[in-house]
Amino acid sequence: MTCSGCGNKAAYRLSYSPSKDGGKSESCDRCGASSGFKFSDVFFKGEYFDPMLADPKKSLHGTLIKSREHKAEVMRQLGVTECGDKRHGSIY
Repeated sequence: MTCSGCGNKAAYRLSYSPSKDGGKSESCDRCGASSGFKFSDVFFKGEYFDPMLADPKKSLHGTLIKSREHKAEVMRQLGVTECGDKRHGSIY
């Protein structure tokens, strides 16, 4: 894509906003302000109690996980990460 704002021919993100003259202003990943989004890359299917995410100071027996972001935050605080499971729980 080509950005009409700066002429960047290799733009991978274009955003449009209203300009002062009533038209639309175009900006790309290079010339525009980047607005990030948050997506926590952890498995979450629904609210559940996880006994493996236990903090000795707060919740000794586990944590009630309420959302994807909540699970990622708890895991960050505990210093743990999820790893991929190629065999769906098999140990061999």
